[in-house]
Amino acid sequence: MSQRNYQDAISGLLIAVFGVVIALYAVNHYNIGSIQRMGPGMFPVAMGSVLAVLGALLTLFAWLRPGLREGMPVQWRPALLVLGAIAFFALAVTYSGLIPAVLGVVLISSMADRKTRAKQALLLSAALVLLAYLIFQLALDMNFDLF
Repeated sequence: MSQRNYQDAISGLLIAVFGVVIALYAVNHYNIGSIQRMGPGMFPVAMGSVLAVLGALLTLFAWLRPGLREGMPVQWRPALLVLGAIAFFALAVTYSGLIPAVLGVVLISSMADRKTRAKQALLLSAALVLLAYLIFQLALDMNFDLF
């Protein structure tokens, strides 16, 4: 009797539930509009639906595949650093501006991979700061405080 791959099945189930929650929230709180005239709720509904479908597929395939990762330890350091980087971005973009938030999220999340070097992280963060400035300030003309 083969064991199931419960780790991926539970992950897929959580992703699917998250997608359904996002889609239902957007349907109930935003105007979706139509295909010809999309409202502000169209994108969250679409992304939530895509997440739900992909999570369901991940769960299905993990349930059908025999267990491949039994005994594999949870990698706490990368998980906590990535979650911390997201939390840092949410706070920093509000209180210190776009540029410090992007710098911080890239530098913190790059520490999750032990192979990443400081020079690589700094180059990536500089490129993403420039890209964020070009997209959000110049192209989309959004009012983000830079600092």
